Amino acid sequence: MIAWVVRDADTGRLLGRILAHENGRQERAALCWPTCQRFQFAPVQKGVDDEEDQRDRSAHVRETMKTNERTVKVVTYASEVCPEVTSERESDGEIIAWADAHPAAWKIVTTSKSGAFGKGSSDHMGWAQNSDSPSAILDRIQTLRRAIEGNGDITADRNEFWRWRATFTLEHYGKKGFKSGFFQQFDGQYPRGCVTLDYTPETRAAVIERFRAWCDASPCRYETRAIWIDGVAVLEVEPEVDPLS
Repeated sequence: MIAWVVRDADTGRLLGRILAHENGRQERAALCWPTCQRFQFAPVQKGVDDEEDQRDRSAHVRETMKTNERTVKVVTYASEVCPEVTSERESDGEIIAWADAHPAAWKIVTTSKSGAFGKGSSDHMGWAQNSDSPSAILDRIQTLRRAIEGNGDITADRNEFWRWRATFTLEHYGKKGFKSGFFQQFDGQYPRGCVTLDYTPETRAAVIERFRAWCDASPCRYETRAIWIDGVAVLEVEPEVDPLS
């Protein structure tokens, strides 16, 4: 018994396969495909005929199967300021519109100049910190936006500091001398409150005072003896004296 590939000799269309002796293959094929007048036989070649068989079957399905066509409308949201950022999600469209209304936001999150909200900042989700993909950039934009608008999950006084921090970055980005620093409170023995803040030479003193006020308002309040920026003392404070002592 031999395995044969059977085709219509007139059209070349693949009919299928049969198992038969060489002198009985014609009768066998006629029983399987009685409407076919002439047959073409070839021994099955493992691998080669399997692949060709699959192609022919797929073509036959396409030719004979009923099909339906439909048109799908896909809406894509694209930034006018940062055109490489696009998305098909409506929620991302809202983020893009917000960032286009605040163009500095795109520069903040796509460069590392802002230590607070720039590329690589720990304020962003780990997967989005350094990626240049549109989804990562939009996630960083949304982090900045939420901080400015307030996340509502901490007390009002503390939340106000984070809103000020993000708003400051947005308003001062691009100004002369704009930079970032790691601010730390020192209580005379150990570093305590800390955060990365953006500032300029003209605003450094005001930012230091704002940071100090935030530390003083902390539930775990420590006495401020000094303020450090990037490990260097920029403000030293005399110890508090008890008037009754």
